Amino acid sequence: MKQSLEPISTLKKDQKSLLERLKTIEKLSEFLSRTSQKALNGLPLLTAQIKALQLDLQCHAQKEEQSLFSLMIDMERDQGAGFIVPLVTEHCDLETRCNELETALDSLGSRQGEERRWQMLKIKELMHDLAELLRDHLHTELKNLFPHILQMLDSRERALVTEQMDSIQNRYEEPAAALGY
Repeated sequence: MKQSLEPISTLKKDQKSLLERLKTIEKLSEFLSRTSQKALNGLPLLTAQIKALQLDLQCHAQKEEQSLFSLMIDMERDQGAGFIVPLVTEHCDLETRCNELETALDSLGSRQGEERRWQMLKIKELMHDLAELLRDHLHTELKNLFPHILQMLDSRERALVTEQMDSIQNRYEEPAAALGY
């Protein structure tokens, strides 16, 4: 795997990948919102995409939390603390939303008629909440965290963070490939 030049380029690449996967999920979710049997045949694909998004989110969060945030904390630079706590909370919220969506999708196949329509509305709402939270999270990173990183870390520190991020990425590539993502 080619090493990235700095942590921000690594994280921006993650962001692009997350947004592309989110668009795919939104399209599949829209197709699924039709309550026909044909639409339900797309349920396994949508569920697989949600699981892939979860893996991507976990990898992205670990890159930030285990390499970038831990370095910022180790350096005892208080100015970074204001960025860290909300982003870690959002990582947890995103994971929770993915789990809720996956659970709702799992129960959809067993529902019929009006119950299925209500479940579809719940899925649509969960999907909307997940998409909004993810887009807001990525926007916060772009507008607040990334400029802060550029000011805070010197080139040696950036190289260290990038090396750690690449290591985390490598740990996720094998399980993702095994699942066909």
